[in-house]
Amino acid sequence: LTEAGRKLLRAELLLMRKEYDESRRLLQMAYEEEPDQLSVQRAAVRLLRQDPEQGPAKALRFLDERVIQRFGDSPALRAEKADLLMAINDPNLRDQLMELSEGIEEWSPDQQIQLGYALAARFYALNLRDDAKAAWATVADLSPNDLPTRVKLFTMAHDEHDDPAMVAAQERILEVVRDKNDSTYLFTEARRMFSQMRRGQLGEEALPKIQAIVDQALAKRPDWHDLHLLNAELAILRGDQQLALESYGRAAALGRPHPAAVVQHVRLLVARGRFQESKILLERIPVAMRQRLLGQLYAEILFNTESVEPAMQSAQQVIDQDPENARKQLWYGQMMARVAQSTLVSEEMRKDADAKAGAAIARSVELEPKIQEGWLALISYHLMHQNREQAEEALRQAQL
Repeated sequence: LTEAGRKLLRAELLLMRKEYDESRRLLQMAYEEEPDQLSVQRAAVRLLRQDPEQGPAKALRFLDERVIQRFGDSPALRAEKADLLMAINDPNLRDQLMELSEGIEEWSPDQQIQLGYALAARFYALNLRDDAKAAWATVADLSPNDLPTRVKLFTMAHDEHDDPAMVAAQERILEVVRDKNDSTYLFTEARRMFSQMRRGQLGEEALPKIQAIVDQALAKRPDWHDLHLLNAELAILRGDQQLALESYGRAAALGRPHPAAVVQHVRLLVARGRFQESKILLERIPVAMRQRLLGQLYAEILFNTESVEPAMQSAQQVIDQDPENARKQLWYGQMMARVAQSTLVSEEMRKDADAKAGAAIARSVELEPKIQEGWLALISYHLMHQNREQAEEALRQAQL
């Protein structure tokens, strides 16, 4: 590593820590030592993008005028340009990204494939699924032995319940594997049939056949985590929670399951009181997604693993998002009542939680007077606080 390279590395670290001035100083020194290094110029683009005093628009101009003009066009630089356009987020963003696929006729197939992958991923991230499919289809056309891209096309068709597109993707997979007994083809066939069964296009009598296909694929490829995930889904449908847990556990050990599969695994663990394991598993889901994917269950996991204050914050988010839901008000009140008994928070927080518990439980029966558990919780709350008259009044209202 050259001295300029070491400065560049330190500058990148400082950029991650948002120390923009020092990062800029080191980048300038690296540029003075090695002005013809593309890596230095690309680091300058990243600095401009992240520096709040500069921004992605200035970074884009620098990329076009200083980097591409000097070093020439390439898939990596177009991908970087796509990221900058996404950061700017103009109303015509889709058209801007589509333009990045133009003028590449003279590029080598490998370069076109690299750009196709990059654009497909960005279209997909923007939920421009048709454009993503078109880009991946182009990649598949350019790379006749590219199995992962063909599987991606199948997965997108599967997610959209598009049976003809699934079959078309399977045919493209068969062009590569050349055998319907191949584990990848078997996996797609089982997923397609399972999708049809869930949508009522196949009856439950198809389940044994689907299971047989999965078993055949697992025998050929026991270390493929996606097969174990599918096996877990089939086990849940049969009511075999133990096998589902084992399959999810095997999948987690072999790969990185998608968030929806992790959530299902977590639910099974929580149902068996295995909160600590579920909390560890949650590390596989980005923090920003956990509340949205798990809702009340996230607060329960936090509370039962002694993260009481984060559990309170999570519970508050649940109730803030749906304050007119009687069942959620009752759950929130019961959660706050448990917090009020916890020794892991301050006395002030316990008092605050206790007051919130009473208010939420009372609100639950206001919203839904026929909710028996709410009246029982409210009566219990008043009796615990020696409010006999209020308990009797709650009992009278419950009997009306």
